[in-house]
This record gives sequence, structure tokens and C-alpha cells, in this order.
Amino acid sequence: LFAAKAVEIRLNYTPVANLAYQLDCVSEAIHACSDQNYKLLWEKEFVKDDADRALIKAWAEVMNKYKVNATLAKSDLSVDLSHKTRIASFEAKNTNDYLSRMDLVMLTSDRIKIAKIINHFTPRFDSWWNKQAAGHGKKFVAATDALLKRKDILKLINQFVSFYEAELPADFSITLNLFFRPELVKEATSGQQLDNYAVSEFLANEDPKQRLDVVLHELCHFLFKSSDPAKFATLKKSFSNLKTLQATSAHNMMNEALAAAFGNGIVNKIFAPKDRWEKYLAHKNSFYNNHYIDTGAKAIMPWLEEQLIQGKTLYHPEFVPTYVAKLNERFGPKLESPKVLLSYMYFIFDEEFKYDFENDIHKNIFSTQAWWGDWNDKEVVTKFKENPDVTGLIAVKPENLSKLTSHKLVSKKDLQAIKKRMQGKPAILYSVKKSPSAVTYIIVAKNHTDAVKQLERLSRQDTGFQGLLKD
Repeated sequence: LFAAKAVEIRLNYTPVANLAYQLDCVSEAIHACSDQNYKLLWEKEFVKDDADRALIKAWAEVMNKYKVNATLAKSDLSVDLSHKTRIASFEAKNTNDYLSRMDLVMLTSDRIKIAKIINHFTPRFDSWWNKQAAGHGKKFVAATDALLKRKDILKLINQFVSFYEAELPADFSITLNLFFRPELVKEATSGQQLDNYAVSEFLANEDPKQRLDVVLHELCHFLFKSSDPAKFATLKKSFSNLKTLQATSAHNMMNEALAAAFGNGIVNKIFAPKDRWEKYLAHKNSFYNNHYIDTGAKAIMPWLEEQLIQGKTLYHPEFVPTYVAKLNERFGPKLESPKVLLSYMYFIFDEEFKYDFENDIHKNIFSTQAWWGDWNDKEVVTKFKENPDVTGLIAVKPENLSKLTSHKLVSKKDLQAIKKRMQGKPAILYSVKKSPSAVTYIIVAKNHTDAVKQLERLSRQDTGFQGLLKD
């Protein structure tokens, strides 16, 4: 059995971290945040003129430069620099400390730009913070700290650590970083996990019991990434060995489905009276705001409860076949939906579809991990061909269809079929089996508008298809 180490969760709630978070959100440097409420707050409290708006735009321009995954030398592992720029604010004691930390991950010229912006808004922000956010946060932090020290919660957290076989040192701590969220319009709050730093928004006078599910959901994502890489590689191979699209979809859903079942399911079950729990369980998308993740998490939750009690782990030999079977039983043919297969994906595109189309994909496809590149990006094209278990999306103009065969992404026979189907049409959506466990979806379109229409059709397709998707 895997011997779990006890995990300490520390709480952080500071004005500098909240200011940086809100700037990230209102500038759209990040999207996993309550942008409607924060944008209204800033227009009401902090933005005085177009010069202020220009500073907000400049913040995004700097932060977007660091949306880079740096691959480590002689390794398949990578470091997300955008995560590091955000983590810098979490641990900072004040603005100067924050800027010193940014010096470690940013060019000096960019750190100077950031300093100008954050120093400009700090006096206005601090005034609002002291009147609105400081008091609410103090109460919420104290109540959350008491909740995390409950014996049943501590036991559950360490059951999660054991299940994921997380390799953590004895004195390892995870930081829960809290962000006050105003209630100016109705909007769901956001949470994330950045390495061992959890991010959670909260509302005034909110009961921490209503937030703990999100916090522990995000903790599960961190634990998922904290096991021995060799074990994880073996786990991934267990899915590959099944050689089915259903197994690929199950693999793609695994991280979110487990976190939703544990955090949003088992944690909430502790606090909810039986009648309220049953209503919550039956409500659509109550665990997760995605049909497949929500339904999958609810399907596997009773089985996972047994796994925790029995001390079994993610790496038990029976886990993969049992997990895939349970999802197959629940979804049937819908487990081959393009939306699920594309949650891990490669996207290869013509230059015309490079920028705007990325936003359209985010709107239409629930993609948790994606690799992007145009035809000249040899690394992306090569990795797509070499990875038989990851589905791909290609957006190509009719005059460039020959690139499909010159890059050996489809057969000559498939290319002829695609050309034939394209005749007399502005755009088509075509599917080619890449391998027994993956698909290549091809959008052929004369312009961006027609390509988006095909992308929207793809997002609505709830079962697999071969060849042309007919109108």
C-alpha cells in the first residue's frame, strides 16, 4: 500500500495578490475568473479615463508574452511561465516584494511596465480593499482555517493523497489563495490549481462549506500531477493498450472527472442533509459545468468511495478497465463524442485561421490540453503524427488540401474523397480514423466565417462519425 504523507493547507489573502488577480481578469490576460463582476467593479471604482484603460491593455500585453511552456532540457517536462508570473503575487507580502519576485521570471523592461501599472492603481485599490474586502476576507479566512482542521476533512484529504499516490515530502504545504469577488451581477465564481497553489474566489458572508468543494477539487488536480512520472506513464499506457476511442475519451476525462467526483461529490455529501444531497446529485451539471464531466463523475463516484475505503489507488491494476467500463455503461456511443476526444488535441491550421479561430475553439470545444501550430511548425505536426492516442483538428483552405498528404496526415484515397465532397460547397467537416484510439477532424473552408460554422457543428455532434458529416 502507498503510505500517504499528511498535507498542510496554508491560507493566503493579501491585497497585492488580489490586485494582480483583478488586473489579470479585467485585462483578459486570464479567462478563468469572474470577468463580468470584476470589469463592472473596475469601471465603477478604479477606471477614470482612457489612460487607465490603456494601462489595463498594457498589462495584458505584457502578461500574454509569458504564456509560454518552456520544455526542460533533456526532458518531456515543461514549465508554464504564465503560472509563475501569477504565483509571484500569491506569496508577495507587498508591492515591492511582488515586483522583486517578477524579476525572477520577467525581462527587466517588462517588470518596469508592470511596476508602473500596479503602482498607478494601488492607492485606489487599497482604499476599496480597506472598506470592502479586508473585513469579509478576515472572517472567511478564519472560518476556512477551522473547517480545514476538522478531523473528517483532514482524513478525506489524506485519503485523496493516498489514492493519487502523490509523492510529497513530509513537510510539504499547499497554499490556498483567496480572492474576494463582488456580487454586482449573477455569475459563477472561479477556482484553479497552479502547481501547488490553489486559487479560489469567494463572496461576502459566504459559508466556507460552500467553497470547500472547489478548493478540494483543485487540490485533486495538483495531486494528480504529483505522482511518480514512471507510474503515470504506465497508467497512460494501460489506456493505450485498450486501443479504443472509448478508452481515449475516458483517459481525456479522467483528471476532471476524478476531481469532480471527489471534490464536488464526496466533499459536498459530508455537509448536505440527505434530501438536499439527493436534489444536488440529480441536478444537471451540479458537480461540473460540462455534461460529460458532470455525468461521468456521478457515474464513478459510488465506486470511488469504495476505492477510498479499501485503500486502493489510481495505479491499482483494476482501475483502468473498471473505470472505462463504468463510463461505457453510462454513455454508450456518446463516449465517442468529438467534444470528449478533442479535450486533448492537436490543432494544425492555415495561417488565416491562426488567431481568431483559437478563441472560437475555446468557446466551442472543452479543451483541457491542446498543442497548436501551423503547417510550418514541424514540432507540432511531427508530434501529432507520432502520438497515436491524441485526436487532431485541422483547419485548411481548399487550395491547400494537398498539405494533408504532403505532411502524411491522411491517405491519398481520403484526400480524393475530401476534394470530391468539397465540390460546390463553401465548407465541409470530415472525419478520418487516425488510429484505433484517435480521430482526425478536418474543417475545409474558404474563410474564417464558414470554418466557424463547421466548428459549431462539430461541437454539437454527440456521437462519432466517419467521413463527411452531412447537413
